[in-house]
Amino acid sequence: MKKYFLAEKMKCRKTSIGKLMIFMPIFTLVFSMYISGSYFIINSSNWWYIMMFPAMAALMCGVIIRKDKKLKNHAVLILPVDLEKVWDGKVLYGLCATGAGLTFMFLLILAGEILGRKFTFIITNTPSAGKIILAWAVLFLTFMWQVPFCMILAEAFGSLPMVLIHVVLYQLAFIALSLKPYYMLLPGAIPARVMCPVLGIMPSNLLAVPGSMGFYPELLNAGSVWVGVAASLIWFLLFWGIGRKWYEKQGVK
Repeated sequence: MKKYFLAEKMKCRKTSIGKLMIFMPIFTLVFSMYISGSYFIINSSNWWYIMMFPAMAALMCGVIIRKDKKLKNHAVLILPVDLEKVWDGKVLYGLCATGAGLTFMFLLILAGEILGRKFTFIITNTPSAGKIILAWAVLFLTFMWQVPFCMILAEAFGSLPMVLIHVVLYQLAFIALSLKPYYMLLPGAIPARVMCPVLGIMPSNLLAVPGSMGFYPELLNAGSVWVGVAASLIWFLLFWGIGRKWYEKQGVK
């Protein structure tokens, strides 16, 4: 497995992936500071898991798949390699790349929270450092499914259509189901839902408190976090398995 992971890392060394994992978090935080003022931490967190991370993940996965796909995967198919493990290497590298971008974003948010308290900046409704760290861990687990899902779409339709399909479907999922009791049926609805009890933010970017539009007490039930994480891992394994079998069949053809 290690050699397949290192091969993907080597192929993507001079691509835009490294720039994306730095630029997207910084842009999100700076833009939020400009637009939101003292609410920039809570708003940048919401914008990140609602819109910016799905876009970043899709772009990264598109780069990973495009390296081989532009040669119609001939560079891989002619080699004596296990195609399922090649797929595993792509997914594992995708998880590391998106995880690094996610980690950088939450380090920026955490630094903002710490500096705000130390220098008494006016920062409104800032989650505690503990909640920020918990949100990072939960979001990584509930975001994992996006990597094999985006790679399957990129192999099937190409990188640009994949980005458009993924971002649109993700937005529709969180709008339609994130506040419903059956939110776990669409993986795109899960991250926004589990952030209600973790960060106290609803998908609409309103605080999850009585009086906010769309709020109901069950949104703060901590049990939804574990349900969401379990469902996301199932979706991840499902997409990973489908991708493995589908990629292996490319060699048979």
